[in-house]
Amino acid sequence: QPEVALGEYKKALKFNPSHAKSHLRIAELLNRQGKLAETGKNLDFLTAHQNLLTPKELAQSYYLSAQLFELYKQW
Repeated sequence: QPEVALGEYKKALKFNPSHAKSHLRIAELLNRQGKLAETGKNLDFLTAHQNLLTPKELAQSYYLSAQLFELYKQW
């Protein structure tokens, strides 16, 4: 079912590209699938629009951003 959810979140972003929670959920789903490298655009949006997230969601976006940074350091 993650692929279905991913498709629905991407549809939501077509209607509202500023929907921060969709960006976060996409990043979380891709991370669970081992595709963290594909989340860059979503995480960039979240760090640039911190005011659109709750503190817990912001912490999650920072966690995923740190994971992505570590992944890039390994390359």
